[in-house]
Amino acid sequence: MSFHSSGLPVSSPVHTAQAFEDEDATLEVLMEEYIRSIELYSSLKKRVETVVKEKEERVRRQEERARLALLAAEQNAVRFKDTKRILKERIRKAKGIEDEETIGPISPVASVLSARTFNSYSVPYSQENSPNVFKTRTESSRSSDSDVDTENEANSYMAEQGSPKPKQVPINHAIKLNSVRNEGIDKLRSATGPKTVVMAPRTTFFDSPLRIGRVPTYSTPKRRPGRVGLNNLGNTCFMNSVLQCLAHSPELTEYFLTGFYRQELNPSSPLGTKETIAEAFGDLLDKIWRPTSHPLVPREFEQQLHRFAPQFNGHAQHDAQEFLAFLLDGLHEDLNRAPQKPYVGNSDRNGGDEQEPIQHALTAWDQHKRLNNSTIVDLFQGQYKSTLICPECKNVSVTFDPFMFLTLPLPVQPPWEHIINWVPYDLTKRHLRIPVQLSRDASIKDLKSLMKRWMGTPVENQICVETIGHSIYKKFGDHDAVGIIPEQDTIVIYELPCSAQPSANGSSPWISVAVYHSSDGPKVNDSPDLFGIPLYVAIPLEEARSEEAIYARLVERYSPWTNHPQQLFNRFSTTFSGEEPSEGTLDHEERTALEGLFVIKVYPPGQNGYSFTSKDGPLRSGETLAQRANNATASSAGHPETPLISFRDTLLCEWDSNLLEFFFGPISNKDEKEKSTPWDRWELYEHPQYTAAARAKKVRKEPEITLEDCLDEFTKEETLGKDDLWYCPRCKKHQPATKKLELWKMPDILVVQLKRFGSSSLFRHKIDAFVDFPMEGLDLTGRVEQSLTAREWSEEGKPIEGLEVQNEGEPLIYDLYAVNEHVGWLDSGHYSAYARNFENNIWYHFDDTRVTPIRAKDSVNPNAYLLFYRRRSESPLGGITHDKVAEYRKSQAEGGR
Repeated sequence: MSFHSSGLPVSSPVHTAQAFEDEDATLEVLMEEYIRSIELYSSLKKRVETVVKEKEERVRRQEERARLALLAAEQNAVRFKDTKRILKERIRKAKGIEDEETIGPISPVASVLSARTFNSYSVPYSQENSPNVFKTRTESSRSSDSDVDTENEANSYMAEQGSPKPKQVPINHAIKLNSVRNEGIDKLRSATGPKTVVMAPRTTFFDSPLRIGRVPTYSTPKRRPGRVGLNNLGNTCFMNSVLQCLAHSPELTEYFLTGFYRQELNPSSPLGTKETIAEAFGDLLDKIWRPTSHPLVPREFEQQLHRFAPQFNGHAQHDAQEFLAFLLDGLHEDLNRAPQKPYVGNSDRNGGDEQEPIQHALTAWDQHKRLNNSTIVDLFQGQYKSTLICPECKNVSVTFDPFMFLTLPLPVQPPWEHIINWVPYDLTKRHLRIPVQLSRDASIKDLKSLMKRWMGTPVENQICVETIGHSIYKKFGDHDAVGIIPEQDTIVIYELPCSAQPSANGSSPWISVAVYHSSDGPKVNDSPDLFGIPLYVAIPLEEARSEEAIYARLVERYSPWTNHPQQLFNRFSTTFSGEEPSEGTLDHEERTALEGLFVIKVYPPGQNGYSFTSKDGPLRSGETLAQRANNATASSAGHPETPLISFRDTLLCEWDSNLLEFFFGPISNKDEKEKSTPWDRWELYEHPQYTAAARAKKVRKEPEITLEDCLDEFTKEETLGKDDLWYCPRCKKHQPATKKLELWKMPDILVVQLKRFGSSSLFRHKIDAFVDFPMEGLDLTGRVEQSLTAREWSEEGKPIEGLEVQNEGEPLIYDLYAVNEHVGWLDSGHYSAYARNFENNIWYHFDDTRVTPIRAKDSVNPNAYLLFYRRRSESPLGGITHDKVAEYRKSQAEGGR
């Protein structure tokens, strides 16, 4: 039998055969609707995929047409230049001039007509029909000074006349254009003499490459290596942006492009992908760094990704950092030089002298390298130092763990803003809606303290709950954080005349219980037809033994929530001292609760609390208060000694359906505002303190956040929460220890993740704050414990060889070379990348297929998510990986001789 946390069951325990038949029919209807929904979803999904594919195909065709138009324009320009050179040579031969200095400019008529003719064709000449077009570079390099002068004169004249730009003309105009060309040649022959002109044979449209089926041949301009875009295969921007960042990592790219990675493939790695991911990534890098004229389609890589990481299947939004973590881990396992995975015990240190942590760190790193030894470890992995201190016995535990990402929290917490429904216990006061603003780290006790300052109610006299519909979903404890409560949740705080928590010894003079309201009419699925919001009633201990007193207290609590509060009571007047009423005599008015308004049912708490479903059998029936009173009277000889209710019980008032609409109106019709009841009418109350804070927030500027601030937040000492307690081996119990993270060993390539995406138990959110991070000169020397210890030992004259400091004496300074950014919200965002090409040191923006050069500072923006830094060093990066690649290059060079 299932119960809500308040103890009130939803449905009656009496289940007849007719009820079960109705439930079966309902289930069948729901199943049919579910099947139809699945079919509709599949149909819609196929339609969406078809539309997406059609859109991608249209974009591809448009890009192809634009590319061909650009190539045709470039080739037309080449042909036009070559035509002028040919005409100049023919003029020289026609005039019989041997002295090149006497050659004049090209005939204007011949120049213009030839320009129109050659620039008007939409179909380029083939190499066979126009052999001189493809000799521009070789012949121009052999031209004389007079050729240059003549060329300059021709170009000047063409500029003055306004030479038409290359344009596309339909094929059906080719015959007309050919006749224009022939007319121009005839005019040229008449001007220079027909006997001395040597012209090439005329080419008509019927001899053109299109007519005889020849394919035009021309050179295709290539994009520079590393400047190629990647096609979006359906919400794969997260993948494309990460691939571009890794492709512009110099050491990683060199490792793959040399082909040396094939020497280190480890197909027997138990956690690898049988070389698949490494091979697919290597092939893709090879294509990215080859000259190409088209964006790449990473289809093969995506297929292998879906094969080994099905969480990235489909067209949903994915996190770029999660993909990067999988990719680097997969590459590491495929290239792991450790053939087996030996067992390594847990490395933990408790106490010790100052040199013990050093040895402990070296041992932990050595154990890690025995299990994990690859180029990914050499380039991307560093080491944390984690310190835990028990608050009770002061036991200190130090561990050293590897890391591949430096995940930095943003020191910005937007305030928690909510509207609290306040229910006072005083019947003469209105129930209010109070907007509040607190820190996200605040607790429910802080919220109650705020209500104490504003409303004057002690903290211990308040009950804070979350309601859904007409029932209590959750009762909050004082230590619960307000930051986990979503904005759309309904929070109600009830004021009580006594402490909300019962005393430990049971000596409290009050009993407070939750009260639900329903109609005694026909029930849906045997569940009470609830209305209104739950109430809390506090009953004195003496009155809790009387059924009539409990009923009177409940009737009294309904007076602020009905349109006819006076009709809840019987009223009569009495005269003092039994005197006859006379003029000037004051009557005393008394009232008693009107009987028969509702029936009180009492529900003790069940295993599952108040619930519409039950996993442990039928719901138990709640007995009426009258039944409980009769049983108590019979067992105590007519004088009940114990209260009829306890603070763990939940009361349900089943109102007479004939009286329900009179007192509360048509509660089921929410659209008739003129008939709404006080259940729906709340008075807004804005405290002056809240108004001042809201006004200050509008004029206050957002604080500037730097990467140094994020590093400070990362290394800040914190106390573990109740859900993350640490087991102290000395105390033998879980403790809220203090924890501090520090950087011990830094990698050559540092990947920084700005923690923009937060989450709670029910929702996720994004922080769009701008973080100012340096393009060059990120100095971490003062933050890395290994370097600080080496400097301290060196100043004290101690040997530092045992520290194994990387590049001893060099500061730990990093320069930015790539940025992964996320624009938009969680469910509709887009990823792109900024990266510096290490061949020409130019920064580019990679937005799927679009690749545009940018200024380096454009990568520093509020959308930055993943930052890729490279350590500045006089010696090569990568350690053993660099040595192996250099040796492989040398052997390849020697073998090719």
